[in-house]
Amino acid sequence: MLGGLDICTILNSNPEQPKAFQSYLASFVKSGDPNSGRAKATVEWEHFGTEGEVLKMDGVEFKMVKDEQVPEDRCGFWQEAEYCRTCG
Repeated sequence: MLGGLDICTILNSNPEQPKAFQSYLASFVKSGDPNSGRAKATVEWEHFGTEGEVLKMDGVEFKMVKDEQVPEDRCGFWQEAEYCRTCG
């Protein structure tokens, strides 16, 4: 489940999304940065930061959107993680 939705349903609705999702995941595993080897047609997966934006996968596209449900203070620890070379 992803945000209360079945990830298989989302990824199967657009045949390019599984490849795009895999490119983010493989990039993160290889380098700690989901953008280093992501598919060319995808958006940059930005840090949560002060704008409170998250990567949204809706079955049609990936996009950065404001997430009103997750306050920054609950995600701030990710910005300070040791693996994050470009954060804070």
